[in-house]
Amino acid sequence: MTSFVELPEDIHLYICKSLYPRHINHLVRTCKVLHHRLNSELWKAISVSDAVKKEIFLESALLGRLAVLQNLANESNFESEFSNLTGHEALRLAAKSGHSSIVAYLLAKGLEYCNEANFRNLRKTILPGLDDPSALQLAAELGDVDTVRHLLGHGATLEDKVEALKQAVHSGNEVIVSDLLKKENPASSELFSLASDMPLLQLAINARSEALVSMLLDHGFDVNMHDSMRHMTPLRQAVEEDWPWAVKTLLAQGADVNVADAQRNTALHIAVKYCRTHDCLGMIRLLLQAGGDLKRRNNAGRTPVDLAMMRQNLDVVNFLMKCGFADFNDSECLGHLICAAAAKGDKVLVAKAIRHGADVNKPGPFGTHDKWPPLRHAAYGGHLDAMDLLLSNGAILESPEGGHLPTPLHLALGQGNSAAAQWLLDRGADIRSISNRLHPWSATDTTFRPYWTCLHFAAIGGSEAFRLVLDAGYIPVLDNPKTVSLWESAIKGCDGSNTEFLQLVLNKIRGDDGGYRDAVNPVTYMFELGRKPNEAMIMAMLGDSNFDLNAVNDTGKTLLHNAIICDDEGVSQLLLDLGVDVNAADNDGRTALYYAAENQDPKLVRMLLEAGATPHADKLENSPLAACLFGECSFISQCWTPTDELLAAMRDVIKQLSEHGVSPNQLFKQRPIFNELLSDQTFATSVHGVQSLLELGADPNVLDDSGMTSLHYAASSGDIRTVSRLLVGGADVEAKNRRGVTAVQLAEQHGWNLVVDLLLRKAAGLKISPGEVDALYNRITSRAEGWP
Repeated sequence: MTSFVELPEDIHLYICKSLYPRHINHLVRTCKVLHHRLNSELWKAISVSDAVKKEIFLESALLGRLAVLQNLANESNFESEFSNLTGHEALRLAAKSGHSSIVAYLLAKGLEYCNEANFRNLRKTILPGLDDPSALQLAAELGDVDTVRHLLGHGATLEDKVEALKQAVHSGNEVIVSDLLKKENPASSELFSLASDMPLLQLAINARSEALVSMLLDHGFDVNMHDSMRHMTPLRQAVEEDWPWAVKTLLAQGADVNVADAQRNTALHIAVKYCRTHDCLGMIRLLLQAGGDLKRRNNAGRTPVDLAMMRQNLDVVNFLMKCGFADFNDSECLGHLICAAAAKGDKVLVAKAIRHGADVNKPGPFGTHDKWPPLRHAAYGGHLDAMDLLLSNGAILESPEGGHLPTPLHLALGQGNSAAAQWLLDRGADIRSISNRLHPWSATDTTFRPYWTCLHFAAIGGSEAFRLVLDAGYIPVLDNPKTVSLWESAIKGCDGSNTEFLQLVLNKIRGDDGGYRDAVNPVTYMFELGRKPNEAMIMAMLGDSNFDLNAVNDTGKTLLHNAIICDDEGVSQLLLDLGVDVNAADNDGRTALYYAAENQDPKLVRMLLEAGATPHADKLENSPLAACLFGECSFISQCWTPTDELLAAMRDVIKQLSEHGVSPNQLFKQRPIFNELLSDQTFATSVHGVQSLLELGADPNVLDDSGMTSLHYAASSGDIRTVSRLLVGGADVEAKNRRGVTAVQLAEQHGWNLVVDLLLRKAAGLKISPGEVDALYNRITSRAEGWP
């Protein structure tokens, strides 16, 4: 899009002096690049200070406006005004933004880059604590080869080259690294000497660049050089990055496999520590073949095998055992090993841990199940062989901690492992045992800990486990105030979507008087705010005399409201088929259709409209159309771009509502809509919503009760994209509110310079392109330069 400042000078004069004479000073002040274009008549209208010239100069360098910079330099004394601190700052800004043509021009004008370090030091004196990278370092980090080559040919210092080399390696730019390391370059030997103390190989490995690693090795960088902070060698870095090629290459170049880092971890320690897949065994094999020491201990006294056991990595433990390592003397590591082996049902490792003295009843940390003895881990996984082995070696069936943790029977039932639960019952497990918390980390309130019985755990485990406990003849006292809810346990459990199972649970908690013997009321439970009822819950409750499909919660929402809010199409259709009131409104006067439109879900909107939902509302702010355009789901960062799918869904919803008699002009008449929603600069979908309204025939010049049009509000908020749509849709740029203020004046008052520019272009009769406006907006926001 041709900007205002690039228009012919006669149009500048016409707009500034004839159409909007009061804006001439504003435009020259805010659109500063106008200074180089305005003819003598306009120059007389404004005095240009040196500070303004400097600001224009630096802005042109940052934005790559070579023509502006050239004209300004030609009109001024470049050597006296721009070759000092300002010139070097412009060079940095151009390098930072990747404008190599600006860099080349400044250097050609005589800017001496060899003095750049002096000017950076001067800036540090002016601004203490400022640590600016040089232009060469910025170009190397950005990967701008042309700018790097320009600066290398204009006196870049040795120290500058070293830092640039570090940045280039870090960003993985092979061409720039090659240019910096060329042996024919002056002082190449000094450069290598200074750079040899930097962890460049580690950076190249972090960038996963084979070419850079090979290039640095070819230039003789030390394969065992470690960084000063973590004492990390290139080999250790390659192992941590899980990069076999680099490990093989470094070992072939003589890397020491047993060099330790600051924590005295060797490469083998790291390989075991970060091993997550079966493929990592190949890495461990490489290190062992190169002489890796499995008995080397770190600062914590752990060997690589200890780490494998502590991390419960049984594949690594088994692999190392096959390699001949059998030192299992660390009792803590054995505790980790037997718990991990029990959890995975590895009978061989369980037996080995027991032979080496592992305590079968000692709680051992494993995953999130802190302090579970091995038998609980095995029961949780339903591993009968491991359970049998542990029990035969002295494992106890009940909780040794006084009953507060789940027993193996509880855990087997809770996981739906009926075979393991029956196995435990056959061997004397107590079906009446009680736990006062599901998991040890769930007890945060020490004053009240509810009871969990075997039946509650079985309700979580599902239908088969539940029937197993019932068949055993155990039915606890369900209305004990300390007992958790059996109904909630079933709902949140494995079979929470099984209607038959939920009916069985419901029958068990229903009392003779028709009430419920449970910690929660199943009816009110369904209507809690934010609750997502499933189809099984509804079907199970249908025969209950206490259940009303149209009942509401404290906020006035029905089950249909909640299902729509949760985007649950299945439950919504079921409720409609059962005859729920489709037009019931909550305490805010909002129907289910409002929330479906707010979620911009065409399927749910269509479903509700076909079921007889009315798209109208007593208050416009409660209308589905307003919800679709300006709903809560749209309150996202202004930089967020809606997906094509979302926009298509929004337009589909608007179209459906329009077909059912909703007039889009209603929104343009409402001051709260545009005043509140556009002005807070948080509406990512407002521009698309406005465009959709215009496509449906809305009149953008409709006045609200204060005489404001939608263009007034959009211009006042600085929403240039919405402004462009309104202008293309026929908005009157000359329209005034009751105070006689135009949209241009509102934009000017709030400092929205580009909006002013756009409105002036429209006033001059020039073409407006929303697509080009969007492109301009995206460029500015992506550079995070602020919205002018």
